[in-house]
Amino acid sequence: FKFLEKVKPIYINLEEKDILFLNILIFLDVIFAKLFTYTLIYFNTFNISELFVPSFVGILLISLFHGKKMGAIYGVISAIPAFLFNNPILYFLPMIGAIRSTFIKDDLISRAAIFKSSMTGACGFSAVLLSLILAFYPSLLPYWYKYLFAAFLGGLYSFLVVNALIPLFEVLFDYTTNLTYLNLSNLHHPLLRKLLLKAPGTYSHSVMVATLAEAAASAIGANAVLAKCGAIFHDIGKIKYPEYFIENQHGYNPHDFLDPRDSAKIIKSHITEGIKLGKKYKLPKKVIDCIAQHHGNSLIKYFYEKAKRMGLQVDEKDFPTILLRGGLR
Repeated sequence: FKFLEKVKPIYINLEEKDILFLNILIFLDVIFAKLFTYTLIYFNTFNISELFVPSFVGILLISLFHGKKMGAIYGVISAIPAFLFNNPILYFLPMIGAIRSTFIKDDLISRAAIFKSSMTGACGFSAVLLSLILAFYPSLLPYWYKYLFAAFLGGLYSFLVVNALIPLFEVLFDYTTNLTYLNLSNLHHPLLRKLLLKAPGTYSHSVMVATLAEAAASAIGANAVLAKCGAIFHDIGKIKYPEYFIENQHGYNPHDFLDPRDSAKIIKSHITEGIKLGKKYKLPKKVIDCIAQHHGNSLIKYFYEKAKRMGLQVDEKDFPTILLRGGLR
């Protein structure tokens, strides 16, 4: 993976925790496969311990946390431990999973989508398995239905294991899946309900921005679910002083009676207040980054120009918004 990171820095950007995560998954793939096949042998269900290894668990988890491209790369690499078993035919299972992961059209943003992906992988492996039996293991042909059943059982097994491991890896590695972003984007989230009650104009603005961000991200192949989630929370800091933002005003503008420098401070404060609220409500780091960075380091030009018109001594550094990379530390 370190080699891949150096060769393709544009597509792969791995931290040390990601390297550890990938190595753990390869190890777990082997462990889960051994446990599953030993279970089948123990219960004398099928004699398929050499032909059936459910390896979609790692591929699905990688696709959830790091995207489909990384899922495909992982599938190729995770095929190597298959040779630890007695039959090299096992090499094809993770390879099929890798190929299949590159053709997933739908984002894995629901458990139904994960289940569909698991079973699609099982279907692909079933087709390859039948072909290999016909070509190399004709003596097993009378038992073809057993192997098909085992393959579909592996798809279900992968789905159950992935759902059990998602919360664990989210906590251990500070990852966030699209499942979490989608749940947070629900307009019944307590922080969004609070925004609706205290700053209804800002709430409407945020919903519109979220819709635009989602469409734009989809158009360029970015993470549309994250874009929508970050956009819908980007202005939550306006909850503290809603009346100082134009979308919440109704004919009265308190800035008309303030020093422009004080007005600029209030405008800037919605970023730091938003970060505090994001941490209080335990929003993911990437969502808090959206709150922190959504204005960049641009000048609060309106109040800067107003101060100059009033003849005040002004300095541009008194009128910037705040660019906090990585959020408030």
